[in-house]
Amino acid sequence: MNRETETQIPLDSMDENTITGDILDAAVKLHRHFGPGLLESVYEQLLAIELVRRGHTVERQKPISFEYEGTPIENAFRLDLLVDGKVVVELKSTDQMHPVYAKQVKTYLVLMDLQVGLLVNFGMNLLKDGILRIVNHYQGPPPSSLRASASPRKHPSSLPPPPLRASAPPREQSSSLPPPPLRASAPPREQSSSLPPPPLRASAPPREHSSSPPPPLRASAPPREHFSSFPPPPLRASAPPREHSSSPPSSLRSSASPREQPKALP
Repeated sequence: MNRETETQIPLDSMDENTITGDILDAAVKLHRHFGPGLLESVYEQLLAIELVRRGHTVERQKPISFEYEGTPIENAFRLDLLVDGKVVVELKSTDQMHPVYAKQVKTYLVLMDLQVGLLVNFGMNLLKDGILRIVNHYQGPPPSSLRASASPRKHPSSLPPPPLRASAPPREQSSSLPPPPLRASAPPREQSSSLPPPPLRASAPPREHSSSPPPPLRASAPPREHFSSFPPPPLRASAPPREHSSSPPSSLRSSASPREQPKALP
């Protein structure tokens, strides 16, 4: 009984394209199995386990140091995954892609003097929308083929042209088509001269002339007499003048003295 044996490729002979292909294939497998709901640290551990099973060397949370003008900078940052010492893998678990993620991977490649890095965001609904391949002065061969549905997209220039659609037959010239039928024209209207004239309306009788006798005049009121013709009104009898009283005022009179009796008239 013959068993099929898988040929193991030595790690030293693996180029960056082969390594990134295995990383993307393992990432698609995990995303289909678990979906986009886990934490970033959980995806990191699962992806490391899957790559080790495929025969890769994986370093998790590796501290990176560098020098600046002769001064060492210890533990400047930590890599999520470093696969086979050639490919940097930065993992995310968010529902959107931010431009700073790609800049972060590019900075890691420049400081470590590596050529290829991958950004994998497991938080997207479609994993292909959360994968970016970042290069830094890459000099190796281009990727030969795409793996699974999550591998980087091809450049539009490398895609084959779409098939041509069958062109519609040319339309016939309008000269070869029969002319459309003519509509029956309406009969010409008769001239107004042949129609009888409209009946004349009965004219109103002429009004009588104003030679009739004028209406009788009303009797005019007699003119009012002038005020100078009326006799003057009678004069009223004037009251006799009051006698001047030489006696002292009543207030000065003694209250005890009897009043004088009026003299008897004869």
